[in-house]
Amino acid sequence: MQLRLFSDAPRLLSISTTSVVPNIAATIGIVDLEREPFIVMKEGHCLGDQVLRFCDRRDVRPNVSFRSAQLETVQSLVCAGLGLSLIPAMAAKAGRGSQLEYRSLPAPKPQRKIVAVWPKRRPPGRATEVFLMLVAEWAKNC
Repeated sequence: MQLRLFSDAPRLLSISTTSVVPNIAATIGIVDLEREPFIVMKEGHCLGDQVLRFCDRRDVRPNVSFRSAQLETVQSLVCAGLGLSLIPAMAAKAGRGSQLEYRSLPAPKPQRKIVAVWPKRRPPGRATEVFLMLVAEWAKNC
């Protein structure tokens, strides 16, 4: 298999600026997720599974209060002050004004790799190469 890495896309902690939660320390740790209501993508969704695996590898059991099939719904629930979430940094750029605060967790930081994979014996065609160039350009700007 051939593999092309585009990005190590970080996850950011999403916190409502209108809830009590922002009063927690500026340098929040992963263990703090056990004390606060936590909002994740529904079971079986890759984003939700990745976040829960990240927590599990650190022996953290987040207090999951809501699950959703849509990232926008997760952010809306956080915005309403119903909990915290870990979301892809690229989603954090979707402007929400001053309603949400995004924080980076200390190392090891949650992240996921954005890659393209194809069989060695079947190199990408011209259209695929153009697409891969567009994805690479996009990844630089995230």
